[in-house]
Amino acid sequence: MNETNQSTILSIQNAKNRLMGRNPLRRLTLNLSAQLGLLGVVDRVYLDKFPYPHYAYGVFVACLQARMFGLARTTVIEFGVAGGNGLVALETAAQEIGRTLSIEVNAIGVDCGNSGMPESKDFRDMIYWFRPGSFRMDEAKLRARLGSARLIVGNVEDTIPNLLKDLRGPIGFCSFDMDYFSSTASALRIFDAEEATRMPRVIIYADDVFGYHDLNIMCDEVGEEYAFLEFNRDHPLKHILPIRGLKYKRPRPAAWNEKMYALHDFSHSKYNDCVNPAESDETTQLHALRV
Repeated sequence: MNETNQSTILSIQNAKNRLMGRNPLRRLTLNLSAQLGLLGVVDRVYLDKFPYPHYAYGVFVACLQARMFGLARTTVIEFGVAGGNGLVALETAAQEIGRTLSIEVNAIGVDCGNSGMPESKDFRDMIYWFRPGSFRMDEAKLRARLGSARLIVGNVEDTIPNLLKDLRGPIGFCSFDMDYFSSTASALRIFDAEEATRMPRVIIYADDVFGYHDLNIMCDEVGEEYAFLEFNRDHPLKHILPIRGLKYKRPRPAAWNEKMYALHDFSHSKYNDCVNPAESDETTQLHALRV
């Protein structure tokens, strides 16, 4: 394991443990620093100070993995772009977090474009809630807002092959915000490509595994979650599973913590490569900071 990478990850873990500490004075100092805009990138990730904090988390973990695997770059993708605020936030996180961790982060958005959500008759697409034509994109306006992020417009089944041909680093994070089961299932085919196109564990944000309106009644047999279950059934050595206990790893638990998953590619040649940077004595010291 590269000593420089190990040192970097340990310093980040150290920063996180300070944020999770229970010292009242330390908490007061952090809150004041946050109000004055004095927090560094790592603290902003852990304290949800980025727009779309779930995207910042996904980019952050992708960069951590890249460092530990000795990679220079990674790719982060938003499936379902709509108006584009999320893609702009993903681009911002990619630039700032990537620069801090010395990783080139390539942000990509994939969407069907100006037509909005397609027609469907499949109950698994939750057409009782999601209306065809919703979430239309103003493509020209959005492209004018983007800098380094790439926007790929078209049917997801058709765009994935081209996306993979021009991939600039293995995929480390994906957001699935396509609402429909059918669209999500199609997008998940990106994980059928050769293993070099992805990390052995890809962080996933699933926007629609629970709804906030009382009439949007979710279950695991519709929508994105059923697409994950079907994927798991068809891929014995690749499973998309919730990141358990994430809210307990965060200084400030939030609802988005319950929407984070990871693709575990158990057959990936690097799946068993150790990415734990801490020796036992250092781990003890880091945990001591939490009291």
